[in-house]
Amino acid sequence: MRNLNLLRFPAIVSISLILSFSACDPGKSSQETDNSPEVANYISAYTSGVISADAELIIRLTEKHPGASSFYEPIDKKLFILEPAVEGQSYWINDRTLGFKPDQKLEQGQKYRATFVLSELFDVSGSLSEFYFGFQTRVLDFKTNIGALKPYPGQSEYYFLTGELDFSDRIEQDKVENILSANQDDAALTIHWRAMQNKRVYEFTVDSILRAEEEGKILLSWDGKPAGIDNEGNETIIVPSITDFGLLDVKVYQLPSQKVVLTFSDLLKGGQMLDGLISIDGDDELTFRIDGNELEIFSEQARQGVVSLSIAPGIKSASGGEIKKQLFRKLNFSRLKPQVSLVSKGVVLPSSHGLTLPFKAVGLNAVDVRIIKIFENNIPQFLQVNKIDNDREIRRVGRPVLKHTIDLASTGLDMNTWNLFSVDLSELINPDPGSIYNIEFGFCMGYSAYECSGQRIDSSMYALQDEEDSWGFEQSSYWDNYDSYYGSYYPDGYEWRERDNPCHVSYYFSRRFVSTNVLASDLGIIAKAGSADEMLVVVTDIISAEPVQGVSLEVLNYQLQKIGSGTSGADGFAEIGVDGSPFMLIATTGKQKGYLRIDDGSALSVSNFDVSGKTVEKGLRGFIYGDRGVWRPGDTLFLNFILDDRQNRLPEGHPLV
Repeated sequence: MRNLNLLRFPAIVSISLILSFSACDPGKSSQETDNSPEVANYISAYTSGVISADAELIIRLTEKHPGASSFYEPIDKKLFILEPAVEGQSYWINDRTLGFKPDQKLEQGQKYRATFVLSELFDVSGSLSEFYFGFQTRVLDFKTNIGALKPYPGQSEYYFLTGELDFSDRIEQDKVENILSANQDDAALTIHWRAMQNKRVYEFTVDSILRAEEEGKILLSWDGKPAGIDNEGNETIIVPSITDFGLLDVKVYQLPSQKVVLTFSDLLKGGQMLDGLISIDGDDELTFRIDGNELEIFSEQARQGVVSLSIAPGIKSASGGEIKKQLFRKLNFSRLKPQVSLVSKGVVLPSSHGLTLPFKAVGLNAVDVRIIKIFENNIPQFLQVNKIDNDREIRRVGRPVLKHTIDLASTGLDMNTWNLFSVDLSELINPDPGSIYNIEFGFCMGYSAYECSGQRIDSSMYALQDEEDSWGFEQSSYWDNYDSYYGSYYPDGYEWRERDNPCHVSYYFSRRFVSTNVLASDLGIIAKAGSADEMLVVVTDIISAEPVQGVSLEVLNYQLQKIGSGTSGADGFAEIGVDGSPFMLIATTGKQKGYLRIDDGSALSVSNFDVSGKTVEKGLRGFIYGDRGVWRPGDTLFLNFILDDRQNRLPEGHPLV
C-alpha cells in the first residue's frame, strides 16, 4: 500500500455558492449536470473548470463521514469513474474530503465527465446514487521569449543568450530539452536549463557564442512535437563582428513604467555623460541607466503611438569603442492593455489619511473591490505563514465582508492612459480597530475600454452596480471549510494562447488582479535585538513622528506564547527581556494596534555594513585604560577599568586581579 502525496488543489466549485449578479457574471455557468438538487445535502464542493493535467480531483462532503480514516492511503472502493476512462486511487484527505489521484498524468486539453459513486458512502438510491461533474485539462502549449545577446565581462570574443519557454502547464525538463536547439555555422551550441514556477517556465542560456572578425549568425529553432505540442518556429540572430561597436536592438516596455532599452554590441562605459546625445521626438529631457551592454531610457512624459528615437555620435563602450554616426529608430508605444496597479506597498494607513487607498488603472471603465476581514484575534495565526502584506491561507483567518464596483468612466478621464484613483474604505466598511483588511482590485471583460478591431467591447449588456453588495462567498459553505484550495479564477472560454489578448475573455483572469492588506493605525514600531536576551523597542506616532508613551508591548514566540512584555516610556523606548526566540511583537494603546514580525527572516538586511562586532562566548568583557599613553620610569600608574555587566552577574565589590 503506497502513500499518496497531496498536490495543490485544483479549482473547486461550491454547490451552495450564490453569486450576486455583476458585470463579471453576466450569465449562468456553462457547467451542465444531471444531478438531483438533493445532492447538496451530501456534497458541498467538487473539482470543476480548467485544471492542471497532473492535478487531483476533490469531492468535499457537507458533513464528517464516520468511515473516514487512514488519510492519504488508497480506499478499496471505486468511488470515481472518468470518461474517457482513467485508472487511479481514491483516498480520504480528511474526515469530510475525498481525493482521486490518477495513476498517470491526464491527457492535455481533454474534457472529462466524472461520476462520483455516492451510494458507496451513503444509503442512497436512484438519482442520488451517483453525482456527475465535469472538468477540462489545460491544453499544453508554450511561448518562446528570446532575450538579447550579452558579452561576458572581460571576454568580448564570446556572447551568451538567455530566454524562456513559458508553458501552459507543468512539464518535465527532459521533454523541454528536446524542444529547443541553437546552431552557429552548423555547429550545435550548448544550452543550459533552469526550471522555474513549478516547472511551468524554463529559463535557457545559450553558451559560448563566438564573436569572430566577420559578422555571423546563430539559428534558434523550436519544435514542440517531442512533447506532443503543435508549435514550431525559428529565429535568426545576428552576431556582430568583434571589431564593430554598434546598436543591436531597441525595445519598448510599458510596465511597470514606460522605458526604452537599447542593446549594444559591447559593454558600455560606466559613468559617461549621455545628456543631449539621445532624444525622443525632440525631447532630450531623459534619464538613463547603464546595465552591462544595455542602456535604459526613462522619460517623465507618457507616450502613445509611433515616435522617433534619435541617437547622436559619442556613446562609448567600456573597451574604447564609440558610436560614429547618427542613428534613427521608430518606437511604437502601443495602446496599454487593461490593467490595475497599486500606488504603494504600504500596509499601515494612519488616521490623517482617513482610510483612502490610492490605485492606478488603464483601459478600464470600472473595477471591482473585494474586501476580506482578517479578524483581530486571528492576526497572530495569520502572521505565522505570512508577512504582513501577504495573503496566503487567508480563509483560515478571514472572511469576506463586501464586494463593490467602482465606476471609473464617470470621471471623464481618458481611460486609455494611466490614471490615479482612490477608494475611501471608510465609506464601504466600518473597520474594527486592530483588524487587517485584504483589499483586492479585479476586473472582467465587461469593464474593458480597450478597442478591438476598430470597435470597443460592448459593455452595455453589463450593468454596473451602484450599490454596495455583500459578497456571495459570505453566504457559501466555501468559507466554512478549511480543506479546499482558494485557486485562480479562469473565465468560461479560457484559452491559454489568448491569455495576453485583451480582446479575448482569456485575458481577464485572477492573476491580473492586485491586492494589498490595510491596517488602520498611527503606531510606527522599530524593534532591535542583540545577542543578549533583550530587545529594544521604539514606538512613534506616524503622523507627528513624536514618541508614544504608555504603549503595551507583548513579544510572542512562533507558537504564539508570550515570552516578554513591557511598556514604552516618555521617550517611546522600551527594553524588554525575552525568554526564547522572539517571532512577533504586538503593540496596543487604547484602540490602536500595531503588529511586527521580528523573526530572523523579517529583519532588515545589514549585509552592506560592518556590524559584526565581537561576541563574548564565556565570562564578561572588560576594558582597562590609563590616564595617559606614556610613562617615565618611577611614575605612578593610575588605571581605570570598565566592566560590561548589564545583567549584574557580579556582586558589588568583586575583586579585580
